[in-house]
Amino acid sequence: MSQSHTLIVNELLRQPERGPEDHLTLEPGVNVIVGPPNTGKTKWLQMLDYLFGDDDDASGAFGEDLANKYTSLLARVTVAGEAWEIERRWDEGTPKSRVFLNGEATNVKDYRHRLLTQL
Repeated sequence: MSQSHTLIVNELLRQPERGPEDHLTLEPGVNVIVGPPNTGKTKWLQMLDYLFGDDDDASGAFGEDLANKYTSLLARVTVAGEAWEIERRWDEGTPKSRVFLNGEATNVKDYRHRLLTQL
């Protein structure tokens, strides 16, 4: 398969206020997230959507309960064959419009433009 126009999500990590980070590792191909009702499957997907450039703040994107429990979210992805780390932080007064791409801060609009240009 050509890597020229692909987006592969390899791993999601969310950092709680206290305790170890939660992580979700995805494998190449189709991944299915299953589990009992109300165990967080949809929240993982809402958090992924937030990472890909949701303009809302964390509370609006996936709920105040998780926004208060966690302080940041990071994804390791492959975009057109290139490894990226995408992070959103909502602690320490980080503006809701800030995205960290490979550790470098940028605004959501520029980040989305770069992502879509690569794809």
